[in-house]
Amino acid sequence: MNNTMNRLIITLASCFVVQFSVAANLPLNFETDLQNKERLNNVINSELKKSDEVLQRQKFIFQNQKKDQDQGLLSADKYKFILNNIIVDTGDEKFFQFDIRPVLQPYMNKLTGKKEIFSLLKDVNNFLAQKGFVTSSATLTPANLKQGILKITIQWGKVENVIINNNPLRSVSEKMLVSQALGNIYGKILNIHDIDQGIENISNYANAARIDIQPSAISGYSVLNISLSPSQMSAWNLSVDNSGPSSSPKGGLYRYNLGYSASNILFGIDTLGIRLNTRYLGHEDNYNYYAGLNYDVPYGSTSLGLQASINNNGKPIRGSYGSYDSKSAGETYSARMTQVLTRNSTDKTSGYVELQRKRVRNYVDGLMTSVNSKPFTDLNIGLQNTTHIAGGGLYSEISYNRGLSIFSGSTGGYDSNSKPLNYQRLVFNAAWSPSFSMYDQQILLSSRLSGQYTKDRLLDSYRFVVGDEYTVRGYKNDGFTSDKGIVLSNTLTIPLMFSNIRMSPFVGIDAAYLNNNGEDVITHAYGAAVGVKNSFSNVDTSLTLGIPLGHSPSSNGLDPYVIYWNVGLSI
Repeated sequence: MNNTMNRLIITLASCFVVQFSVAANLPLNFETDLQNKERLNNVINSELKKSDEVLQRQKFIFQNQKKDQDQGLLSADKYKFILNNIIVDTGDEKFFQFDIRPVLQPYMNKLTGKKEIFSLLKDVNNFLAQKGFVTSSATLTPANLKQGILKITIQWGKVENVIINNNPLRSVSEKMLVSQALGNIYGKILNIHDIDQGIENISNYANAARIDIQPSAISGYSVLNISLSPSQMSAWNLSVDNSGPSSSPKGGLYRYNLGYSASNILFGIDTLGIRLNTRYLGHEDNYNYYAGLNYDVPYGSTSLGLQASINNNGKPIRGSYGSYDSKSAGETYSARMTQVLTRNSTDKTSGYVELQRKRVRNYVDGLMTSVNSKPFTDLNIGLQNTTHIAGGGLYSEISYNRGLSIFSGSTGGYDSNSKPLNYQRLVFNAAWSPSFSMYDQQILLSSRLSGQYTKDRLLDSYRFVVGDEYTVRGYKNDGFTSDKGIVLSNTLTIPLMFSNIRMSPFVGIDAAYLNNNGEDVITHAYGAAVGVKNSFSNVDTSLTLGIPLGHSPSSNGLDPYVIYWNVGLSI
């Protein structure tokens, strides 16, 4: 009888855990959601930085384009003809994935002499350079000009060899580095955008790279010289912040983080990242531990990313019949394949496919509660783009997420009739970072848009979360979740230098619109922020005052302001 009563009490307690987590307006996997937002923030900053570096390299290259060459086919300007046919011979190469007709059209059916032909060659060569073929050139081929026929032949510049620091490849590791960075580039047409991708692949924690194009002894070919400047093979990061959804240390306010990054682990230019954190130090009743690992390895324009994480936490539940131990353990594994689809001097578009597997187990007094202990399988298909527009870098991403039944995957949502189903949703993110000057002072604008859309009613772990430092600032302890929503965040930063200290005061304003499917109520939330970020040597700090400007529906007990802070040490 006692065992039956205990099981009944535990079952009621487990239901209380589920109901409480929803009513608290915070997802069950709070730590995982926060880690994902921090990872996305790092990806956005990294991609925008890479885009700026590529743009600077391209500007230098285009300033040094080849000069016009006299082809010697026309002896004097007095001979002029009406061009009615311009033939561009590209050999057996697939050059016409680019449309050259707009370049040729201004010269069609026009009276053409030596000056106009040289101008046409210049335009074609500029077109080649702009498409990345910086060692290829357009030349005139004898044709019947009197009948208005002009033939242009493309002399393709190709890659003969790759060397490192002006020396031939000697070791297996050097050969693997070249293969991973540039793919199978030997004998292929040299395109500067492939070199940009190679520099991006090589430049990691262990290497800073530059690739120079050198002439080859073979006509029409070039040698790529990879100049490596080795840096530290690994890096450590220690930090503490107050990101917890509570106002007290006992509620998990403080988070203690340890990060480790390393390169050249198994292959030439692979990278490994490890993240550990914990909360509730000094509070034996509660605990929370998170461990995450990510491993990335590129091969030319393709890359493979693997991730794994575990998240364990526990706390006592006190009720009318006593106290019960509540524990949860979550595991997440994912594999993502990313392919660069297009790339030019200012634009890069990539596509990815990701398969994710996660499992959550919840326990009350050692007994697993089946109602909220399930495995889930997710498929994510997305597109990423980085470009420059209106004086700033623009990052955008959209992904289609769907729950799958494979590997015993449970349903992650419900339809309008409360029937379980495999959820579907669209997730989007965009970040624009222009800069401008005012009274000789540089000012940086960071404008970010994020959100998700679905027709389904989602479980907590798939819902849209607002209120942290990456969404609407000012609602740290009073966050919101919804099936669908959108957030716009704008921040103005003034970078200042004082000796070796970089100080960046900022001010921002945010807004969010949220809605749950099946409900007519739309939640509005507005917030403002003012703060400062500092960087000195290997120490970084940030301090933000978040002020809620109002939300509807309104609620009592909202904090008039919140503080976000972070202190980090890099080793």
